[in-house]
Order: sequence, then structure tokens, then C-alpha cells
Amino acid sequence: MNTNVEEENNSEKTKKILKISILITSIISVFVLILLIIFMYEESKTLKVVIDDVQYKVSEQEIQADGKVYLLGSINYVKDNKSETKNLVLTDVQDGNLYFSIETLAAIQGYTYTRGESLKVTQDLSKCHITFPNGEDVSFSAGSNEFFKVVDPTDSSGNNSELQNEESQYETYTSSLEVKFVNDELYAPAEMIEKGFNNIIVQDSKYQFRFYSLKYLIETCNKQISSKGYTPSTVYKNQRALTEGIAVVSKTNSSSQSGASYGLYSINNNSNITDMNFDTIEFLQDINKFIVSSGGKYGIIEVKQEGNSYLANEVISLDYDSISVLDAQKGLYIIKKLDKYGVILDDGTTIIPAEYTSIGIKDVSPYQEQGITNPYIFFDKCIPVERDGRYGMFVVDIKEENGHKEASVSNTLNVANSNCIGFGCSNAESAYSSGENVLIIPEEAGLGFKGLVVKSAMGKYGVMSAETGAMQTTAIYDYIYSVTRDETTTYYAINASQSEPMLLKDVVNAYASGTTNN
Repeated sequence: MNTNVEEENNSEKTKKILKISILITSIISVFVLILLIIFMYEESKTLKVVIDDVQYKVSEQEIQADGKVYLLGSINYVKDNKSETKNLVLTDVQDGNLYFSIETLAAIQGYTYTRGESLKVTQDLSKCHITFPNGEDVSFSAGSNEFFKVVDPTDSSGNNSELQNEESQYETYTSSLEVKFVNDELYAPAEMIEKGFNNIIVQDSKYQFRFYSLKYLIETCNKQISSKGYTPSTVYKNQRALTEGIAVVSKTNSSSQSGASYGLYSINNNSNITDMNFDTIEFLQDINKFIVSSGGKYGIIEVKQEGNSYLANEVISLDYDSISVLDAQKGLYIIKKLDKYGVILDDGTTIIPAEYTSIGIKDVSPYQEQGITNPYIFFDKCIPVERDGRYGMFVVDIKEENGHKEASVSNTLNVANSNCIGFGCSNAESAYSSGENVLIIPEEAGLGFKGLVVKSAMGKYGVMSAETGAMQTTAIYDYIYSVTRDETTTYYAINASQSEPMLLKDVVNAYASGTTNN
């Protein structure tokens, strides 16, 4: 009897212990699950950046700069078996906008980072340029929402059979946000990085970004293209179209002069966008259009996505012997007909008739210190033209309302009556080592007008108004140049009869008053 009672008590104790153990285990499991959920939630809020399938976990800390509060995110970056901490992401706490370190992204993607803008010798930390292995160079400046590129259009072997233009080109881009300069480091918004670095950026969530470099896109997309029996473009300028999900492709064509015909192919849909019936294709990244040719005639097409389909539309018909971009943002193009050049608007409207030997000036390289990269247009509206060694100028104002462009055009300096044989004084350094070559005289120079330096048929220099074409000095000077000290630029003129240079402002005032000062 006692034995049975004792056994029953032991059994009850065992059951209680088992119940307590199960309860404790359940509590521990719930606690661990709660901790796991909290950890996963916190982890989901940790910023992560994936670059070409390599994930970087970002550690953030709050900083203050320029009177604002930022979250500065750093990563552990490993190169050549050496680990270092690099800043990667800057978050503006007030508006939530993210900016990415230009220098760090350049290092990760294998590009060269250099202080100062392209083509300028400077150690200015607030400006930089990135050089790509194929020769493309892109410049960024603190506080600016614009950046520009210098693009070598060919591939590494020098091949440019797909293009009509063999020369390096300048492209300008505009972003809705500006470059940040925080703690001596430059950060650019995602939209600027996409175009500047030729990346595709995908934001999976608020806390995760995926970057795909152009090199990665070329490697992955070329396999897809080749499997369809096409040859992917190796011309760098055209490879950049991959960032838009479009590939320039070719196939062998014995009837084509180059031995190949070209078309556009959708990477996303794995299908053709155009037929393979073009002799050349040239991607214009800054306006997302393509110059195409067939039978020796050139025009422009653009590709638009409608639903899941990509459709190619003709923007400018294939009516010209050549066509190139004058100003992408304004929609101005240089066209060639019967060995003469003119300018049209992107709707085909003639701006400058095709009557000239050339458009623009031959070389802007001496004037890059003035920030001039486009040889075809100055002060955003002045277009030089040349015919048989004499230069003239058109002033073109473009206004857009409700998607329709209106152009106001005036021929301020007529070639027929011109004594101008060139624009710009590019020999200043041979006169004074401290001088800079001058092409334009900005309004900030205090002359009362925007001016262009002109060269007369006598080989002497003077200054004309960019707005009216009227001379503002006599063209009698051997040098017109500028000197910049303490961020202030001063303009001078000198001729052989002078022992000392004169302030250009004094020269202009003397000319306006009808007196001489030389």
C-alpha cells in the first residue's frame, strides 16, 4: 500500500518536473525567438551596400558639418589583403537624402581618383575627377548639381567602326541634388553616381542598395547577347547603353561596307528593339538617344519603354551626310549637307542654314582653365561659324513651353562682312608665364558686357560683344590674357608699342569714349 502511494507521489513529482521543464524550455524558446526577431529587425535597419555581388555592411555614426546633422556610414574595405575603414555613405538627417563617397566607389570599382577637375592641374579638395581604364574621365565639383565627362569613343584597340565620330567628346549632366563636401571628402547623390560611374543602382529597401558597374554589366550581358547569335559592341561609348538595359549589337553582313550591320537589343526582354539594318550606331548617353546611319545618311532615334515593350522612334530623319550633338540640353545638332555645315533643333527646325565650312572653333584646349569644354557654343547661346577662313557668330535663344521649343536666332556677326579669322587668344603664356589664355570675357570681369576675344586678319586681337557682335576695342593687341590671384581674375591687353600691359577694362572704356589708350 505504502509502496503504491510512494510510486504515485514520485510519478506526480516527475510530471511536475516535466511540466516545469517544458514550461522553462518554452519560455527560453520564446525569449530566444524574441531576441532573434529583435536582432533581425535591427539587422534589417542596418544599411547594406552590395557592389557587383560583394556586400558591405555599413556602420553609421552621427556627425555635424556646415551646421547640419549627418549619418556617416563607413565600411571595412579589403584590398591586396589589407583591410581599412573607408567612408561610403552620407545621409542628410533632415531630408533623408543619401550621398555616396566618390573616392571610395572609385577605389572599389577600380577607377582612378584625382583631385581637381579634369584637364586642370590643381589640388583643390572640393573638386575631383575619375578616370576609367578605357579613357573616360568624369569631373565633380562640391556644391554643383552638374558634372561633365570627357569621353574617348573607341574601344581599347582603337576600333570605332560603329561610329561616325572619332574624336573625344564632352558631355554635361544635371542632377536634382548637389555634390556634398563634408570633412574634406566629396559625396554624390545616387542619380549622379549612376550616370557618372555608368552604374545601375537598385534600391531593394530603405536600407539596401545594389550597385552594378559597367564592367559587371558587360561581362554578364555579353553571354546573353552571344547566345542569341549577335556580337555585342566592344566600342566603349556604345557599351554604356547597357546601363539603360539596351545593347548595341551586330551581325555579319557581306553587303555592308564594314562587313557588319547593327541594331539595338533589349537586355531586359531578351529581344530585338530594331532590325539589324543600320551601318553605324552611336549612343548619346547625355540625352539617351542614338545617332544611326544607313546608306550614308544619318539621323537620330530614341528608345522608349511602353509597359514591357521597348519601341524605337525616329527623332530626326536619316537625311544628313553627318549629324553630331552641339548642345544636348538644348536639343541642338550640327548637320552636314553637301560638304557644308549648319545647325538644327531636335524637331528638325533649321537654326543655322547648312552654308558654312565649320561650326564652332577648332580647339578649346587652350581655354580649359576658363572652364570651357564645348567648342560649339559660348555663354550658353553664342555659336561661332566659319566660311572660307572668316568667322561669324549667331546668338540663339531657346525657350520651351508645354513641351514645345521656340528658337530666337540673330546673326550678330555676318561672315560676309567679317574681318575675324578666329576666336580666342591662345598665345598668352608665350608672353607672360603667369598669364592664362583667354577666349571669353565673363560679365564678372566688370566690362559691362559679355565679350569674346577675336583675332583680326592682321593677326592682332580685340574684344567684341557676344550679344551684338560689335567691337568693344580696336583689334591691335598682341596679347589679351588673364591673371588669377587670390581667386580674383584680372584681364589685360598689351601690344608691341607698350612697355607695360594695360587693364582690359581701361582699354574698353577708352574705346567707348573715343580716345586711344595704347
